[in-house]
Amino acid sequence: MDDYPTISVPTRYSYEELEAFFDERARTKAAADFDYCCFLCRNSVELEEAHFIPIINDYRTFSACSHGLYTHELDPYDAANCLYSCRSCFYLFITTDDVLRKVVLMPCVPLMRYALHVIRHATDVASRSQTLDMIFEDLEHDKISSPHRIRAAPFLHCFQLYPRRAYPESGEPRFDSTELLVLSSPSTYIDDGEGSDATRYCILERDSKPESVQSPSRRVTFYDQEADGSVTLWRIPNRSPGALLGNADTAWVAKAANPTVFNVFDNLLFALSSRRGLPSGFVPEGGRKSWADFGRK
Repeated sequence: MDDYPTISVPTRYSYEELEAFFDERARTKAAADFDYCCFLCRNSVELEEAHFIPIINDYRTFSACSHGLYTHELDPYDAANCLYSCRSCFYLFITTDDVLRKVVLMPCVPLMRYALHVIRHATDVASRSQTLDMIFEDLEHDKISSPHRIRAAPFLHCFQLYPRRAYPESGEPRFDSTELLVLSSPSTYIDDGEGSDATRYCILERDSKPESVQSPSRRVTFYDQEADGSVTLWRIPNRSPGALLGNADTAWVAKAANPTVFNVFDNLLFALSSRRGLPSGFVPEGGRKSWADFGRK
């Protein structure tokens, strides 16, 4: 895939539609999942002040997740499909009546590269028909039996920010802020690769770990993400990487925003959707679901 046309925009919602998307039970569960903190900036948010962002947010995203075998977690109204957000981050992540979405979260580059390796080396129907979620679940159960697993395992459940649009050229009108302030968080620093080709990552953890340190608040830029010496990742263990990949897939992100990351992302989308080598007419276990199967309960 090339850059998407600049006229393309993600699904646009009214505020009323977003307010009604999740019921009270799903909202309460999502709040508990994120310890009443915004999924992105880590600010504490009371339930009555929070915003609730659907990951699988429309039929296009549902179809991408289903067709590409990204995930089997397809119920759009379940709490597992909800990101708990403050007002500011909500406006970064959603296109509404008067605000155009600015960023997506996608699985981090080390995980996307690992998934590409697994798909390209799959040898039978069972391995070729794994969802992206299943690939990472398998990695979680076996982190050490190959060099590829050892390299990818520290990044399980990690996502990275990607801007929807290319950075404006000189003389073009600038859109809103291109950075995000993230509160002090337990953080783990990991180098991926060796020598001059290594990328240093700062993983914002949900909970403290033996190897983590308490990092001060940091400004995360949408574009030159290594400006401070490390790329910021968010570890979100309770949300589907396949669903977030599908959300990014249908958000019309621009290659020019970060060509290196985009190429890995684009190759993974192509491998998942077009290079499985599955039999004609293949139907996944449990059958194919449709958007209409998930009416409100």
